[in-house]
Amino acid sequence: MEEDRKVAASLEEEMERQKADHDAALRKEEARRMAACDEVRKETIRDAEVQFAKANDEYKRIKSKYSVSMKSVRQLESDLKEAKSRSDSLAQEQKLKEKKMLAEVAQLEAKFATAEANTASVSKKYTMEIAEMKERERKLTINLEDAARDREAANTSLSTIIAEKERLKKDNKDLNEMCEQLLAMAEQGTK
Repeated sequence: MEEDRKVAASLEEEMERQKADHDAALRKEEARRMAACDEVRKETIRDAEVQFAKANDEYKRIKSKYSVSMKSVRQLESDLKEAKSRSDSLAQEQKLKEKKMLAEVAQLEAKFATAEANTASVSKKYTMEIAEMKERERKLTINLEDAARDREAANTSLSTIIAEKERLKKDNKDLNEMCEQLLAMAEQGTK
C-alpha cells in the first residue's frame, strides 16, 4: 500500500510537471501568435501608407491637371466671348457695308440708266463715265462677295471655338469623376 501511494504521488508529480510544460508551451505559442499578429498589423499599415501616398500623388497630379484644364476652359470661354463679340461687330459692319454698296450700286444703276437715256450728242462724253461706273460696280460687287466670305469665315471660326469649348467641358467632367473616384478610394484606404 505504501508503494501504491508512492506510485500515485509519482504519477501526480508527473502530471503536474506535464501540466506546467503544457502551460509554458501555450504561453510561448500565444506570445508567438501575438508577435506575428503585430508584424502583420505593422506590414498592413506600411502597405496602406504606401497606397495612400500613391493615391495622394495621383490625386495631386489629377488636381493639377484639372486646374490647368479649368484655366484653359476659362481662357477658351473668354476667347469665345471675344470672338463672338468680334463676329457680331463684323456682322454689323458687313451689313452696313452691304447697305452702302447696294445704295452705291443703285445709284450707279440709276446714273447708268440716265446716261443711256441721254441723247446721242452727249453719248461720247458719257461713254467713259459709263465704263468707269461699270468698273466701279464690278469692284463693289467683288468687295461685296469678299465681305460675304469674311462673314462666313468668322461664323466658321466661332463654330470651331464652340465645339472646342464643349469638348473641354466633357474632359473637365471626366476629370471631376476621376477625382471623386480617387478621393473615395483614398478615404476607404484610410479607414
